[in-house]
Amino acid sequence: SREPMEAEIFGGRLDADKLRTLLGALVPVPDVDHWWLCGPFGMVVEAQEVLGELGVPRERIHKELFYVDVPPPEPVRHDETGDDGDAAEATVVLNGRRTTLTVPRSSTVLDAGQRVRSDLPFACKGGVCGTCRARVTEGEVRMARNFALEPEEVEAGFVLTCQSTPVSDTVVVDYDV
Repeated sequence: SREPMEAEIFGGRLDADKLRTLLGALVPVPDVDHWWLCGPFGMVVEAQEVLGELGVPRERIHKELFYVDVPPPEPVRHDETGDDGDAAEATVVLNGRRTTLTVPRSSTVLDAGQRVRSDLPFACKGGVCGTCRARVTEGEVRMARNFALEPEEVEAGFVLTCQSTPVSDTVVVDYDV
């Protein structure tokens, strides 16, 4: 993006204006079944907006973020023993195995779960990749941020465990669904 190019359209960062120009000139948008976007947050959001303007239904646009420039929420420090006085009882289900543990309300389900289940899936711990995706089948959690799940997934009860803190006294989180 930093090298000068003969044609201005090929230089600089890919933004909404460039996408409109390139798609309008080079791509028969209605003929594309699905769109796969991968890149930094700003570029992916702008690409989604442009595709929406061009009539592409949201369910045919898929994304993967590798960078989010939105600052994460301030970390909450908690007692690493898991006993900071205000906690919930959580059950995590992975590979058919159920494990019940105490989750401080100031801790994420993933962080607390990893103390007793080192096999819980995760990658970024930033709400971007979706590796820690699981479904809340009982109880309630609050997600601090979400850049990976679609609205339909959240509506169906899926959460990012790396961003989810317990709200109810008991929670069941199922990675297997």
